[in-house]
Amino acid sequence: MSKMFNNYIGKAGQLFVMSEFLMLGYNVAIPEVDRGDDIFVVRDSDGNLGRIQVKTAKAKENKRASLLSFLYPASNLSPRQHQKSHTFY
Repeated sequence: MSKMFNNYIGKAGQLFVMSEFLMLGYNVAIPEVDRGDDIFVVRDSDGNLGRIQVKTAKAKENKRASLLSFLYPASNLSPRQHQKSHTFY
């Protein structure tokens, strides 16, 4: 896949996750500076802030199953020391 195509897939995944949170009644925003978080999710009732990182992959279809794969540094799988972090697959 081309880098340009990957950019479209990544943005589609980000917007999909944002729309899911919006449908659940949360407020969402895209950070102006990329420091690893793709979306900020805010519960307006109490101001609780969640930081979301989105990883998106295109499925490779065959007769038996769909295969999803992407590269993700193992160091990103552990929560940061100073804040609560969430990753969705």
